[in-house]
Amino acid sequence: MRSPVWKARILVAKTAGPRRGEVVNLTLSDIDFAKGRLIVQPKEDTRYTWRWVVKDRREVPLVDEVAQLLIDIQTELPEGQPP
Repeated sequence: MRSPVWKARILVAKTAGPRRGEVVNLTLSDIDFAKGRLIVQPKEDTRYTWRWVVKDRREVPLVDEVAQLLIDIQTELPEGQPP
């Protein structure tokens, strides 16, 4: 897969179980790297996200390999950019 961002999205979807809309509306601020968790939470309209209301704010664990991929690509992305 050529795009590390899409690879990360697909792996997050396969391993953490968020809904499709939640995966494509994730930003780096939704990742707690220290705890290895993904935070699913509401969003406002921004350049990179759309207004999103979730049924429940929740945290889901990330598989170590996916967390490492997200760590690796975070330095390449602008602030607020989705992974």
